[in-house]
Amino acid sequence: MPTIDEDDSFTTVKPKRMREAPVEIYEKAYAIQSPAALYGAGTTGASSAENRTFSRRASAQDSLKHVSLAMGIDEDVQKPRRYPKDLFQVGTIVRCPLHENMGTSRESEVTAASKFASQSHYGAVFSKMRVMIIIARFQSHYVAVPLYTHNGVGLLRKTADERKEYVSIKDHRIEGQFTAQSNHGYLTTGYIKPGIHVLDPKSTAHVTYCLARRYDLPVVHHGNLSAQATNRLLELYKLFSPK
Repeated sequence: MPTIDEDDSFTTVKPKRMREAPVEIYEKAYAIQSPAALYGAGTTGASSAENRTFSRRASAQDSLKHVSLAMGIDEDVQKPRRYPKDLFQVGTIVRCPLHENMGTSRESEVTAASKFASQSHYGAVFSKMRVMIIIARFQSHYVAVPLYTHNGVGLLRKTADERKEYVSIKDHRIEGQFTAQSNHGYLTTGYIKPGIHVLDPKSTAHVTYCLARRYDLPVVHHGNLSAQATNRLLELYKLFSPK
């Protein structure tokens, strides 16, 4: 019989058996390097590297899936649920839908086969499940910052000024080379629930792009940052907050 997970016993069960991820798969596919090292000497911008990105990205994403499967992914844990308010603490990591207006220039992307794009009364909307980290709590809602991989290339296409508003997030379950994508270093998770997918090493938290959500909305509970990483994230949030 599976055992009940103590932190949310009313909803989630642990898989019967969990295994260690094969570190060598991760190191081969996800050793994060500078754009020049990744795409070849002399590469200085996204335009010159773009044509060489897609095959590498697809291979790396496939390897990440293998790592996740080796760790024992539990599809039941991946389903959004409603949780008690007390679960949503500063530093908690959740995954939930994020809906954003696409603008008129991208309305052609909305088709019957679209997985993420849809049409609304107010225009095209892009919807996607995104990992978020809570940075503030209030009476009926919390505020969180979303994580982005930017189609698997991280901050490669961002300007130096744009990169200042991001910080890399490292999944503590995976060992190996890890290089931060901005000058803020990186933040490490402290706990991730068994059955949750491995966090993409290209994931960065957009510190200045805060979002508010009610406590009663369903989420997938991932876990939390380490205490040190949580404090550092709050420092960055305050750094960019209006004075």
